[in-house]
Amino acid sequence: MKNIFKKEFNSKGIVKINNIINSRILEKLNKKINLIFNNIMIEKKIITNPINIFQYPNILRKFKNNFPDLFLNIKHKAIQKLPEVYEIGNSKKIKKYLKSLGLKSPVYSTDPLIMMHHNSTNISAKGDYAPLHQDWRSIQGSLNCIVIWIPIAELNDKMGNIEYYPSSHLQGLLPTLKHSWYRKVDFSLSKKIKIKKDRIKKGDAFFFSSFLIHKSAINKDNKIRVSLQFRYNDIEDKDYIRRGYPCNYIHSVPKKKLLKKDIPELEKIKRLYK
Repeated sequence: MKNIFKKEFNSKGIVKINNIINSRILEKLNKKINLIFNNIMIEKKIITNPINIFQYPNILRKFKNNFPDLFLNIKHKAIQKLPEVYEIGNSKKIKKYLKSLGLKSPVYSTDPLIMMHHNSTNISAKGDYAPLHQDWRSIQGSLNCIVIWIPIAELNDKMGNIEYYPSSHLQGLLPTLKHSWYRKVDFSLSKKIKIKKDRIKKGDAFFFSSFLIHKSAINKDNKIRVSLQFRYNDIEDKDYIRRGYPCNYIHSVPKKKLLKKDIPELEKIKRLYK
């Protein structure tokens, strides 16, 4: 079974694994994401009682329109640091599959990402959808780097997921063109190779090579598409070692000034520790 799994990955550059996340862990993660959004929206009087944010895109649109900077902070920062995210990425199940695909010693290339795609949550006027690209260009880590894409909320065909060109990872790193998102691949073989769309359910996962050419499908449903993404390098990859374990991401230093004047208040700190 292991050999068949690895053979498919080597040939197509991608495999799908069913039920990668335990339903209990997934429920905990979704509750935490909802808790963070609800706490802020109640504080800002957008809502009076907690809601399931995945089912109420109009409420999130109102939050985004009324408090754009705060919305960005929650979407791009606050929900990204949840322990449940790392609990999933460090699970024995995921490590087992990574090793079966050739990563001897997996290590994160960057922090995991929770992504939300819908016109109520997108920031760009054209949507936050990635064009055709290869993840290795931004990672530049081990050559056997693997990306995992997992839908963590209910998904249907209209909501889309990722679309890819099978076996395109065997073309190596391709030239790119400028794009507002980051860079995009001008894939000349696209006329010969048909782009593929696979169905995937909540809690399932795509494991794919960071050289696979893929893009984000547009969400055409009225519900929000929420996905979890991991990227793993291999610290035993000889090319990765030779290049000195490069990291192509910025790990920013903290701002020197307090974000809010007169916070924290001394009396609140004293009350906290009574």
